[in-house]
Amino acid sequence: FEGTEILFVYDATPPVTNIDSPAASTWFKTDFTLQYDATDANIDLCKISTKDGAGSWVQRSTTCGNDKTLTITVGGGKYCTSEGNNACSVNVSAKDKANNTNEVTRSFSIDYTPPTISLTHSPDVIINETDVTIKVEASDPSGIGLANITIFVDGSLKQTCVSSPCLFTSRYSVGMHSYYTKAMDVLSNEATSSTQSFEVLVPETFSLKKGWNLISIPYETFNFATSSCESGRNFFNYNSATKTWDIAKKVQ
Repeated sequence: FEGTEILFVYDATPPVTNIDSPAASTWFKTDFTLQYDATDANIDLCKISTKDGAGSWVQRSTTCGNDKTLTITVGGGKYCTSEGNNACSVNVSAKDKANNTNEVTRSFSIDYTPPTISLTHSPDVIINETDVTIKVEASDPSGIGLANITIFVDGSLKQTCVSSPCLFTSRYSVGMHSYYTKAMDVLSNEATSSTQSFEVLVPETFSLKKGWNLISIPYETFNFATSSCESGRNFFNYNSATKTWDIAKKVQ
């Protein structure tokens, strides 16, 4: 049109998108703050989205600018539910008015579940002056790894390990004793076992005379009996493993 001036703006430069922090693959057990940039002189649209595990992208914000922040929630039913290395991803994308686009994606590692614990003691039957071994097997389901395992007996810390299994062996006085364990992973997720117990008993004792002897001991304590008897021809000894009397040797 005569006398009319039309100006055109040529823009081939894409927006600036950047994730300032946290660093890629950083582990988290609770909510964390994402700091990002999404800018352009002719900015049109920004989207900040998250993806949980192998799920779909979900838009969480449309705020553009420099040094912007967004809280990324962690835990069941939140932005990041799946656990494991790089299990949660964040995408920052931007579009300007010339339809130039840019985006950046970063993944983070999630672990909010305490380690699993298996706690046992041996032997099952314990008499005084017998070694008792407490064994803890622990694992971290997310894979970040264990930091330590601790064993407590009668309320006191007795053993600390940095890997599984964790063992503690000692002898105890006659009577009841309690024990439990704790396991902590690198992110300080901690599990505490239920309290278990064992009893140290005094062996049943009895006198045997030559010839046949009638021995009556309650079943619960019968396997603690440690003695022998003579039938006149055979020498019998109690086998605590099989809970039977074995013929140890022939006697004349």
